[in-house]
Amino acid sequence: MDGIGGKPGWAWIFILEGLATVVAGFLSFWIIQDFPDNAKFLSDAERTAVVRRLQSDNQHSAAGEKLKMKYIRQSLFDRKTYLAGESFSLSSICLIG
Repeated sequence: MDGIGGKPGWAWIFILEGLATVVAGFLSFWIIQDFPDNAKFLSDAERTAVVRRLQSDNQHSAAGEKLKMKYIRQSLFDRKTYLAGESFSLSSICLIG
């Protein structure tokens, strides 16, 4: 593809990879399921089993609760959020150099 559209070959690699990423992100809106209750690929028995397993694991999302600003605020003021971000950043710096 070198020279097509006045772009060098290496530029087309970035253009095509970016295009594929945008298309995958757009399609994920319809492909990814919100919760097992809504998953069309699960049978009724499988849906029930997944919800029961989530409830037995004491997962709060097993009740199907909605996202609230209270939860976002709690995560923003929780120091573990920042410690996790800092540890990820520092480990990335160590790996990349």
